[in-house]
Amino acid sequence: MKAVYACLGDAPVDGLWQFFYERTEFPASLEVVDLPIPHPPLPQGTTLASKKNEWDAGTQVALARAMAVMAHRSQTDKAGVAYITHPARVAARFNPATKPLEHCAAWLHDVAQDTDLTLDDLWAAGIHPKVLALVALLTRRPEFSTEEYYDRIGADPRALAVKAAAIDDNADPARLQKLHPNVRERLKSKYARARQALGLTEKEGAR
Repeated sequence: MKAVYACLGDAPVDGLWQFFYERTEFPASLEVVDLPIPHPPLPQGTTLASKKNEWDAGTQVALARAMAVMAHRSQTDKAGVAYITHPARVAARFNPATKPLEHCAAWLHDVAQDTDLTLDDLWAAGIHPKVLALVALLTRRPEFSTEEYYDRIGADPRALAVKAAAIDDNADPARLQKLHPNVRERLKSKYARARQALGLTEKEGAR
């Protein structure tokens, strides 16, 4: 086993600036299968260093969580709950020891779409291209229609699994019950259409 420490934030305590870290333990090595998706482009003016392609699952899991917490730190969902609880629940559906790519992508699946951070920012922070490839698929972009967006996700099993988990969490009746009835019904219809577009049944969406 090995441990990875991710800095979760800092704050002055009794006149001294304190940094807070989280320890995450993982097996010394985890295998990962290449994704059949091109790597995202590098930020302008940068070069591809060999270390950028090194895969370290423990480091990536810790970094993905830290980046998600930072990116969503001031956001709340439609019910007024801290937004980070959504990616946290989605990530928890994927064991980081056996499905590290899906776990990392789940933490980051809304970052490039719903925060100020971009895919380039995630790359610069050290997120691996294999994770970025999944996050890119899960991020809505203007160059792709809604149909193309779902088609691209449906073509990749990992992206589909993360998207299904995200939809299932968003459509959780316990979450929807906290919303205004009009909002609740609109979202129920939205998630039903998304499941249909991805070829998911209600049972498959809840896996």
